[in-house]
Amino acid sequence: MAKRACEEWASLLMNEKVKVVASSENDQKLLDKKLDKIHFWSKANKGVEYGFALSYDALLIELKDIVAHDDGTLDFSKSKATIQTYSALQCIPITFENNEITEIAFVQKNTNETQLLIHYLNDQGNYSIAKIKIDSNGVSQKLFDLDTQSPKKWFQIIQPNIVNNIDVDSPYPISVFANAISVLQSIDDKYDSYDNEFVLGKKRVYISSEIFEVNKETGEIKKLFDPNDVVIHRLPKAVDASGQSKPLIQTSTDALRAVEHQTAINDDLALFSSAVGLGNGYFIYKEGRIMTATQVISEKSDTFRNVKKHEILLYDVVKNIIETYMWVVNQFTDEEHFTQ
Repeated sequence: MAKRACEEWASLLMNEKVKVVASSENDQKLLDKKLDKIHFWSKANKGVEYGFALSYDALLIELKDIVAHDDGTLDFSKSKATIQTYSALQCIPITFENNEITEIAFVQKNTNETQLLIHYLNDQGNYSIAKIKIDSNGVSQKLFDLDTQSPKKWFQIIQPNIVNNIDVDSPYPISVFANAISVLQSIDDKYDSYDNEFVLGKKRVYISSEIFEVNKETGEIKKLFDPNDVVIHRLPKAVDASGQSKPLIQTSTDALRAVEHQTAINDDLALFSSAVGLGNGYFIYKEGRIMTATQVISEKSDTFRNVKKHEILLYDVVKNIIETYMWVVNQFTDEEHFTQ
């Protein structure tokens, strides 16, 4: 359910209705073509899901195919700009300012090596990007150190627009379900109990001991039915606790508590959907599976208000990363340039 909630938030916040509008028609066509080519929208959707699950995610502009010469100069004639997503597990924040990450390292783990992309502010107040390779033996090598000559950040952080109430002094955000862990545990317990209800509620036949055959010479008891049968069970004696005779064969008549379990699961789902900001009743358990409410999200609903709240941060993330991407294409590549 934790993953399902993050998937729903990604669908609500980064879907086909999100548009980036350029200042000219030519730039719009070029931008749309480039964003489709680098699969920006699928990466942004993935970034929202990661960010809401792990407290934050990063969208990062990368330059591919940079040629570093021995004298330290860099050749950008073949370089191409793209945008990648990095989960919190691949990010190492270095410095914060007003709870905003200003310097950060990104970790790329490959089969035989690890690469670090370090975005830091140099003495001029501009961003530099150092790329370091570390082989399987732990030997490091700096591949290049690019001075962007600009204070523009080549990365943007996606995170839920909620306050960290677990550690109020921490600059780190929290996951969208950080305050719903106990509800998640409760849902899991009730679902396990529901499943166990069917396991224990299988139809069973109880056979009295008198129906077992006894070898008179050896005294060995021999079952008159398949010993691997999970339906038939042996009763010790054909009398109950008061000494009264019982039927030689009995059938279990216990009723399944399906309705009670469904009601309990739906109660917890209502608590969970409210705790993650999706609004009471967003998730329902029906027809043997978890479903989302099909009604239109009204402007007065908790879901709508929380969507708008998260969009405040997401708007700046998309706007800033696209503006910087267009600038990087113009400054550091020979690709078709934007006019603005």
